[in-house]
Amino acid sequence: MRPYLTPMLAVSALLAALVAPRLLAASTAVPAAPPETPADPEAPADPSTPILASDAPQLHVRLDRSAALAGDVVRAELTLVAPEVTDEAPALPTDVVLVVDRSGSMNGGKIAEARSAAESLIGALGPDDRVSLVSFASDVTVDLALSPVGPASYTSVRRLRSGGGTELQAGIDVGLSQIQEPTPGRNRRVIVLTDGRPNTQAGVVERGQRAATLEAPLTTVGIGTDYDPVLLQQLADAGTGNHYWASPGSPLDAVFAAEFQSSRTAVTRTTALSWRGPDGVQVVDWGGLPSDGASVALGQLFAGQRRSVWVTLRVDPASSGDLDLGRFELTWTGRDGLPGAQVAAAGSVGVTRDTRVVAQNVDKEGWSKSVVNDEYNQVLSKVTAAVGRGDRQAAVDELSAYQARNFAMNEVVQSAAVTDNLAEAARLQQQVEQGTVERSGLVDLSTRAYQGRRNGASAGSFGSYGSVRPRPR
Repeated sequence: MRPYLTPMLAVSALLAALVAPRLLAASTAVPAAPPETPADPEAPADPSTPILASDAPQLHVRLDRSAALAGDVVRAELTLVAPEVTDEAPALPTDVVLVVDRSGSMNGGKIAEARSAAESLIGALGPDDRVSLVSFASDVTVDLALSPVGPASYTSVRRLRSGGGTELQAGIDVGLSQIQEPTPGRNRRVIVLTDGRPNTQAGVVERGQRAATLEAPLTTVGIGTDYDPVLLQQLADAGTGNHYWASPGSPLDAVFAAEFQSSRTAVTRTTALSWRGPDGVQVVDWGGLPSDGASVALGQLFAGQRRSVWVTLRVDPASSGDLDLGRFELTWTGRDGLPGAQVAAAGSVGVTRDTRVVAQNVDKEGWSKSVVNDEYNQVLSKVTAAVGRGDRQAAVDELSAYQARNFAMNEVVQSAAVTDNLAEAARLQQQVEQGTVERSGLVDLSTRAYQGRRNGASAGSFGSYGSVRPRPR
């Protein structure tokens, strides 16, 4: 799946994913293939792994190498494949809560766009769906309590007027209060739209965690270029939702419509990954997602969705010989409320102290994806944060270190994708050093990196970060 460049492209990709046939997955986890042979999705199942019904989510594991340096890392690509939903399966009714920024900076075209988008979403709701509108500035108001669509729904949207500060946390609190009590047989979704920075960042991410606890995925939409993209991405991650940038001229109604459509096709209410392994191994990163170390919450899976999560495992410096990396477990609560689980072996690596042995035992395709789709996207997020706070040197250091640690390995692996990626990193580093990255380019960079990380795809080559351009198809 391509990275999302703008909300419109994001929507196109998501809607295509909802209606297009998906590659069928094997019914059990696939062990890592040797470096000479790409992983085979149709490989025989491990006899110790239970066979799951074809309508259950599937988990597949692929390592980026079969040998690792003592004290170094191994990356595992965990691919989750959601089942298709038959035509007979009813679409779940959805409760949608819109939390809209009406602060002074939303004056003019921005608030008009927000009103238009909200009306479009309300118009797409069915007779069994409900909507609520909460708006915030220096104060918070419930402009529309959770209710079926009717004339009052549109009237509440048209009455939105801008002015005041940005009490984001209070707005989310009131929005969540509209769906505080779970309703069996209904999906719930919160969409936060803002063009600014909150009066304080304290407690913002915790609001996302609360939304996840309520099984109400929280999605954020940034308007303009004045908002803090890293903060809104962290909020969306904690809320197991998504983040979009509504770049100038992009229709917001498409963003809302995609969020609503995806909630209708959810095949799980909650989804999580966890890891258990020996003392000589530890998980140090779940693809940049917030976690407690041993597990990570992923929110809902949608019909036919295929999602990759890169997990970084660190090998103990004292390890040697063959090392079992433990096992991963995918757990979920289905749309019927019943729990499910699948366990997949993480595989094993040979621990060595010879870098040449490691380079010779790299899965070229797997390693290339781990570098370009996971590591680089996380570096871009750090670069965005550093430049945003005015620390260009920290951004340069991140890019320089990234190039240094991957150049030597690629001299042996000879991945064309990594070669191009390192050249892109060098160009970006030069622009950061020269101070030529504009604010719009910075927001675009951050959004592409976020969507690339979320969807297991490259953030792409941008050329110049001074302006925002759609990437060629």
